[in-house]
Amino acid sequence: MKDSADILNADIEIADGFIHLANEKLEAGFDPFKVSAAMVHAAANFSAFAYANGNKGPLDDKRLIQEFHQLLLGYDGHHKKRLTEDNDKA
Repeated sequence: MKDSADILNADIEIADGFIHLANEKLEAGFDPFKVSAAMVHAAANFSAFAYANGNKGPLDDKRLIQEFHQLLLGYDGHHKKRLTEDNDKA
């Protein structure tokens, strides 16, 4: 049986694969906001699919929105800090 750390690591590994694909799209010249919109669209589509085909009960949109919001704010802070540190080095 997998513990929560194994599940989290698997989630991060899958997410890293999506980020890798997004970076490839950026390198191909796609606008970052279009790539972001496509990823949000895909996440919504697949989340609905998972709930429709899974055993977790009805779609829990409030939990999904809250989780997305928390992750978005966390990554926003991470990227702003990284950019500030990069600008300080320049």
